[in-house]
Amino acid sequence: MTTAALFVLVVMFMVVVLMLMIVIMAAAFLIMVVMVMVVLVSTAALILVIFTALAFALMEVAVVVVDNDCA
Repeated sequence: MTTAALFVLVVMFMVVVLMLMIVIMAAAFLIMVVMVMVVLVSTAALILVIFTALAFALMEVAVVVVDNDCA
């Protein structure tokens, strides 16, 4: 009886450890996904900012060229 109880305790302990490992792995996966999403969003925002800055610079250059042509 004691050996059977010990065996049951060991099995339950192993199941709990396995469930904890699964939970930890799921949490790590979720954190990885969130970090990747944050990186993608930040890079997209950076690209948008760079493109808007380039567009404004091109507009300024075009305005200067047009002013010179008119003058």
